[in-house]
Amino acid sequence: MQNLKMTERLMAATILLNLILGASTYSYNDVQNWGDTFSKCKGRNQSPIIFNGRIGPGSPDDKNNMKFMDITKFPTRMTIKNTGHTVVIRPEWSGKAPELAGGPLNGTYVFEKITFHWTKEQDKMGSEHMNYEFTKPAWADMEMHMIFYRKDLNTFHKAESADEGLTIISFMLVTGNKYEGTMLKELEESLDKVQSINSTSEIRSFASSSLFTLPPNPFIFYKGSLDYPPCSESVAWLLCQVHIPISKALLTSFRNIKFSNGDVSNVRPLQAQEDRQAKFEYINYDFSAIMKDVKLFQ
Repeated sequence: MQNLKMTERLMAATILLNLILGASTYSYNDVQNWGDTFSKCKGRNQSPIIFNGRIGPGSPDDKNNMKFMDITKFPTRMTIKNTGHTVVIRPEWSGKAPELAGGPLNGTYVFEKITFHWTKEQDKMGSEHMNYEFTKPAWADMEMHMIFYRKDLNTFHKAESADEGLTIISFMLVTGNKYEGTMLKELEESLDKVQSINSTSEIRSFASSSLFTLPPNPFIFYKGSLDYPPCSESVAWLLCQVHIPISKALLTSFRNIKFSNGDVSNVRPLQAQEDRQAKFEYINYDFSAIMKDVKLFQ
């Protein structure tokens, strides 16, 4: 009887610990076994994927295209943090944050944060999705995610597990040319402050428009999941079709970042496409206004 009570207490303590820690206990070294602990990671609509087959047309006219609102608005404060699984840039806003709506999206989505994916291994690509730039498949050195939550759900944490709760815009980053844009240039000067796990630093605020310094291009849209546990199938993905150049120094700085659990990568392997369809969509934003607004930092 005493052994039974001890077992019950141990099980209760384990459950409580899992509730407290949540998905923070996962490791990319054990990525193939995530489904044993997080059942949603075995779902049929997981991310990332590679598209096997034709990518269809999107919205029939400009009126139905997605629209990015308040893209040139500055946050009042911006921080950068090493979570042990990724680097997160999180803005804080006075009043309304930038929003995305229209097209295939089911509601209005609020800009929450930016995250990154890469590998420390020299001979492997650090992107999760495959980019179809100029109809030619190509991996990238890194992948950057601009993450939004559905406005009517009020918070990112509620949206994370809700049906169609999140939208993620994915950008492919490649080395070779010096990036002159303001946002990634700022990163080169900030990453040394967050090399250690759980370290945080303030960075100079930048407008969301600094990520969109190219004329509107088609994005690949598909429905998928979080690319980390609990792998909730709550994400509308938008994959940018133009590579963004970064410096080799920036990639090296990312590769010096410390991961949790001895991980050397935060790139989830490709998942099965199953019967999902992908299509091209456009995001409308005033490119001429962005080019006139040379002050992308404040």
